[in-house]
Amino acid sequence: MGKSALAVIVLLSGLLFVSCEKGMRDTEGKPLQIGEQYVMTKAGLEHAPMPRDTDGNRLEAGREYIMTSEGLTVKPYLEDNAGNKVQIGSDYMMTEEGLKLVAKRDIRGRVRDGSGRFVGGITVSIAHSDHKVQSDADGNFSLPFIEGSVRIGVGMRGLPEWCKVENLENSALSREAYPSGWDIGMVELPCTLVQAGDGRSRWSTANGRYVDNGDGTVTDTESGLMWEAIAQEQNLAWDAAREYVEKLNLAGFSDWRLPTPREVGMLFDADIACGWRGLTVIRGVVSVWTSEQYDPASAVVYNLCTGRARKSSGLDEGVGINPGVVAVRNAVK
Repeated sequence: MGKSALAVIVLLSGLLFVSCEKGMRDTEGKPLQIGEQYVMTKAGLEHAPMPRDTDGNRLEAGREYIMTSEGLTVKPYLEDNAGNKVQIGSDYMMTEEGLKLVAKRDIRGRVRDGSGRFVGGITVSIAHSDHKVQSDADGNFSLPFIEGSVRIGVGMRGLPEWCKVENLENSALSREAYPSGWDIGMVELPCTLVQAGDGRSRWSTANGRYVDNGDGTVTDTESGLMWEAIAQEQNLAWDAAREYVEKLNLAGFSDWRLPTPREVGMLFDADIACGWRGLTVIRGVVSVWTSEQYDPASAVVYNLCTGRARKSSGLDEGVGINPGVVAVRNAVK
């Protein structure tokens, strides 16, 4: 009995000795690390990772964190005594209760589309800075007040190039000149969101007639025509123009053709194909071929900026004088 007990003690001592010599390990067989946390489970010591923020840094005592959808992140701003974010450019006074807002100063405005409807979700940003916000459902936005030369950008994912607003600039923004901040006023988008036939939202001209399909085509909802949005071919001879449209495969369609003078005239009347006159929903060329022939070697060319038609063979003398192509097809038959 005594020898058995002694053997067990010796055996246990041997096991403990070996464990101590090789080092204790967690349930994954990894050596225990100083400074790391472990939880005792039925299977043994299980490594419990130290809590970290979204940047992968360990949480630190004394720092403030906020919970986001990605996890805990360091609180990147101060709060005043009302619990609101302390804004750059506004004036505060330190009180026993904390920072108290004395004078609010910001860069603000409101966004609406071409139909006069206020638009939310539009990104408004200060160039060359990290400051950007999205307009709320009523179109309002507010940015921190920054002194000096400031340029404001307005945009949105999926917003077509022809609908983008020119940058808003102020070269002398100062507290003295703008004691209550810079009120930009109304920011007008020249386009509007409409519901397309497939149920998706797309951008169109203010009257809703010309819809940018986002695939290189524009649909005229009144005539049922679908246009090539960006002219890819310029300075072409008549035969080359016809060959281009016959071979064109765009947006999954191959039944493209040259437009008639009347069809091109509709683009001119709508002021959507010449930057000198209005929007450039259709862009990339000034003069275009039409399908109306004079003879086998010449046809009618239409100027989208002047509205004038002329006869051309496509071999006229002069730089850039020869027409390009804007293809069209009958979307509704």
